[in-house]
Amino acid sequence: KEEWFVNHSEFISNPFYVSGDSYSDITIPIIVQLISNGIEAGKEPLINLKGYSLGNPITFFEESNYQIPYSHSMGLISNELYEVGSYSLFR
Repeated sequence: KEEWFVNHSEFISNPFYVSGDSYSDITIPIIVQLISNGIEAGKEPLINLKGYSLGNPITFFEESNYQIPYSHSMGLISNELYEVGSYSLFR
């Protein structure tokens, strides 16, 4: 919340990045949008927002269907493991 910057004003000029992983793909963009809206509205304190990052976000549930084929095509898993994974995934 903005109160943190009010209570720690020595950090207000620092670049501010928001990051998260996994299911934070839902909350981080909302938080960044709220901060951005506050900046555009001139709401004090003006946070020096520079960007955000999402690590391993879940963009849509069905993407898990592509993990085994992708991992195999990139050489991350063996043919044997691919066959086992494909059998259990697609059967």
